[in-house]
Amino acid sequence: MQNLKKHLFPKIYPKDLETINGIKFTWREIDIVAFMVHGKSTKKIASFLSISPRTVENHVRNIMMKIECNSREAIVDFVEKSQEVQLLKKYYSNLRIEVVFRECLKEISALIKKDKSSCKLLYLPGEFNTEERNQILATYLKLAGFNVVSESIKEKKDKPLIDEKSGQLLTDYILFPFSTYEIDEIGYVKEKFLQLTTDNNKEIVTLEIKENDYLSFFELLKRMLKTLDLESAVSKFIKHYEELSVSLELNPLIKKTSNSSLDVQQHPENINTNSFKKWKLNWLVGLLLVFSSGFILLLSNDQFGSILERIKLPSKNIIRSDLPIPAEPILLSRPHILSQIEESLSKKKGIQVISLVGMGGSGKTTIARQYARLQKANLIWEINADTKENLINSFENLVDALCKTKEEKKILRDLQGIKNPQEKEKKIILLLKSKLKEISEWLLIYDNVEKFTNIQKYFPYDPESWGKGKIIITSRDHNLGNNNYINHTIQIKELNAKEKLTLFNNIMRIGNVHHSQIGYKKFLDNIPPFPLDISTAAYYLKATNVTLEGYLKHLMNYNQEFAETQEHILKEASDYTKTRYNIITLSLKKIIDTQKNFEKLLLLISLLDPKNIPKSLLDTCGDNSLVDGLFYHLNKYSLIANETYRNLIPVFSIHRTTQEISLAYLKKTLTLRKDNILLDKVANMLESYITEILDKEDFLQMKLLLSQGEAFLKHDELLSNRIKDSLKSVLGCIYYYLSNYVKAKQLLEESLLNLRNDYHNNHHKIARALMYLGNVYRTLGDFEKAKNLLEESLSIYTQYPGNYVGNGRALGYLGIIYRGLGDYSKARSLLEKSLEIYQAHSHDSIVHAWVLSHLGNTYLILGSYKQACALLEQSLAIYKKHSEDYVGVAWVLGYLGDAYRALGEYKKAKILLEQSLVICRKYFPENHVYIASSLAYLGALHTEMGEYKKARLLLEKSFEIYEKNYGENHIQTARTLRSLGRVYLLEGKMLEAEKRLIKSLNIFKFYKYSESYLSLEYLAELYLKKDFQPQAIQYLEQALQIVQTHFPKDSSHIIRIQNKLIDLQASQSKKFIMN
Repeated sequence: MQNLKKHLFPKIYPKDLETINGIKFTWREIDIVAFMVHGKSTKKIASFLSISPRTVENHVRNIMMKIECNSREAIVDFVEKSQEVQLLKKYYSNLRIEVVFRECLKEISALIKKDKSSCKLLYLPGEFNTEERNQILATYLKLAGFNVVSESIKEKKDKPLIDEKSGQLLTDYILFPFSTYEIDEIGYVKEKFLQLTTDNNKEIVTLEIKENDYLSFFELLKRMLKTLDLESAVSKFIKHYEELSVSLELNPLIKKTSNSSLDVQQHPENINTNSFKKWKLNWLVGLLLVFSSGFILLLSNDQFGSILERIKLPSKNIIRSDLPIPAEPILLSRPHILSQIEESLSKKKGIQVISLVGMGGSGKTTIARQYARLQKANLIWEINADTKENLINSFENLVDALCKTKEEKKILRDLQGIKNPQEKEKKIILLLKSKLKEISEWLLIYDNVEKFTNIQKYFPYDPESWGKGKIIITSRDHNLGNNNYINHTIQIKELNAKEKLTLFNNIMRIGNVHHSQIGYKKFLDNIPPFPLDISTAAYYLKATNVTLEGYLKHLMNYNQEFAETQEHILKEASDYTKTRYNIITLSLKKIIDTQKNFEKLLLLISLLDPKNIPKSLLDTCGDNSLVDGLFYHLNKYSLIANETYRNLIPVFSIHRTTQEISLAYLKKTLTLRKDNILLDKVANMLESYITEILDKEDFLQMKLLLSQGEAFLKHDELLSNRIKDSLKSVLGCIYYYLSNYVKAKQLLEESLLNLRNDYHNNHHKIARALMYLGNVYRTLGDFEKAKNLLEESLSIYTQYPGNYVGNGRALGYLGIIYRGLGDYSKARSLLEKSLEIYQAHSHDSIVHAWVLSHLGNTYLILGSYKQACALLEQSLAIYKKHSEDYVGVAWVLGYLGDAYRALGEYKKAKILLEQSLVICRKYFPENHVYIASSLAYLGALHTEMGEYKKARLLLEKSFEIYEKNYGENHIQTARTLRSLGRVYLLEGKMLEAEKRLIKSLNIFKFYKYSESYLSLEYLAELYLKKDFQPQAIQYLEQALQIVQTHFPKDSSHIIRIQNKLIDLQASQSKKFIMN
């Protein structure tokens, strides 16, 4: 994937996304996919792209063919699993904004009407100013109503830009995009530029293309269309942009910043060729700050003076504390944050307060100082608020700086001599208030505030007492946003990949140290994405000459020696003295000092997967107020990020390095070993939570907990065999639910080997593991093995009564196994016993709904369709009490839809089965067996409805999924083959039908599965069509024998097959008599 290209406005071109998951797409297909991922309908997509809905549908079909799927949901799922998904989302944002931007330009064009101005775009061909770039700029100008000509001044040096006779420009406006030129080009640019700035009545506009700033283009248009009022169009664009920014998470539009304090001394006409490049950088950067945009507007010579007036140096009377920031080569530019600060501090008068909040080392102080250095306020002062002593010293230094006269200095000395500290503090604050009120505009930075109460007495909040000014607070405490005095909180988040690489490269280049850029990128993926960590890594590498791999090894195995070396190197390289290790360990110490019981929860967090930890997992400690307190402190020190998994489950994440440092610290302070009781407690918390989720059949949580459990097990050096086996057991259960039967079997069998060694203490875990292992064998087709395991599980639950959920599950699963063995009477009896338990002890629970669904499915198989429907409707109602789109709801909808199909209520069946498929697709990928099951049900329905082609497509897709997951000789594969055989039979394709029906029959016979009777029935029908009556009778007699063995005497299946045999035998007798 290419890097995002630098452009007039940042673009992601379709060619950057032409390959997704290894499959190539056209530029229009990429447009379509981008809108589909964001849930847009065909009609909406057509509207946005100005094409017809039919064209959109054609593109969608082409996309489906390329990725071999048959639904829009599958396309979205395919993209969301790709590495390109984030880039595609950014591309979608660009598409939406581009539409709004172009509409506004058209509105401006309508204002111009007939009198269009002419505009000439000059450029030098090269790396930055490509012809493509100027074509896009020209397109925007044309949309705005200009007649535009674009030409290279290098290729057409002899072509005049000024009329030799009149001395006037030959066009209304000339635009020249600045860029970085080669040395031999600078002289020519300078000569041509000075030639154009002769005295004339027209304007020359130059611009520098920088970053994402649509307002810059509007500023340009305002300069060129002075007689028109563009505010309405611009305001409309801003409104649309802000509305989109909420849903698309766009960067805010850059507003005007304060004037630059750069000392611009040279006039461009006096600049010689050798100094041109330097002038260009300094002068244009100065103007960039003036206009706060990517464009530099430079008017004719007589207007330079007014521009210089806007870049006045600060008054000599400014009072300013030291605001050290890194030197220019290693100062990371973050203009979007500076723009946010400016916008937040410019909203109203009085005292404006914002807080910059983020993890230690995220660059909060540097950003605050960068902003302050750009301001022209009469007082700019930084107050060190990390301790009360530093806070008081900073305030006294500020008061001292404000006291200019001898009389004022004497008053201050008298106040400092007061022995009563409270009185002294009170009077110094009163003096400060009076001095600040005299200043027309001031800016205070309260740096490193731990909690607001620490600074409250020293905090200006009333403009009547303190005067008018601005305040920036830097803090790690995310809870500051709840403070009434703070108008706005800006989160200082992680650096992106480009920012990390830029900062790292800048430091490494000092002293000409070079490594592979590819190596850098991979290396930085493993470094916490904050300025502190990136710069620490770079300085460490330069100072020690350790390899990239060596540094990462140190990082993964934090020890005191490594931390101390980092600290020494950092002290020498910068004014920042805290390493990541210092920041985290100090924070943890403060948190634990607050509440000793936090240790257990912190240890659990340190042993899990750092991403997407369910908040409710911590609630298993049994003390909700303790958990709430811990989250307060974790947010206070910016140690976690609060998120939502799939917009449903509250989760939080902790950076991997933070987690590793936390575990190293806890290992040391708690002297953790395998026999530590605290490890048992946190392992039991995790196991209990997983068990609870298993009982609820919560598939979303299961997916989350699978990664958490696997991460926990990786700490082999800390975990006893008992902990490992207990966790393997519950993880095996999760793998069963998620249909990874091989992994489930492995973990369950491994855990059982050791759990049996302590039978008395582990009996309930053994019973559960046996139950789920039995289910695994049932699913894999070994019903006898499954029956033995379930019966052993049930005997343990009977021996140790009290676990009603486990006992009921074991009875229910054993009933399902007997149903598979064809013993429907035994199956029904066991399921009814399970139902009795849940009605008595877990009424209206998930397990209650679960057993009702399986009992209803048993009646469905027996042919008692109305009774099946009644039970399934009860089950569905209970499931829906818990969630409308539960996975269990999808199962029941499938059974219920099949029951209504059997009753001939096809319309109702279709609605239910399609709902089932939608829910399954929400939770599972297209190649999952639950999707295959839904497709098979729909295929059977469309067969009954006579829609054979559609039925065949659905069944073939279902068969493909089953075969991929289970192999070609599985019960589910046999069922789909049987259904496919019937479709081919009804279509009259006898050879295809016979092949599939015989294959399904052989599989059923191999497993001694009673459902073979249906394959025999369909084969009888096939041979009857081929006029092979003896063979048909033989198949029906076999089918009758099977149903008489396994089904009740009054079964509808027995009656149906008997009637078929009677009719067929009568027909054969009649035929014999006639012959």
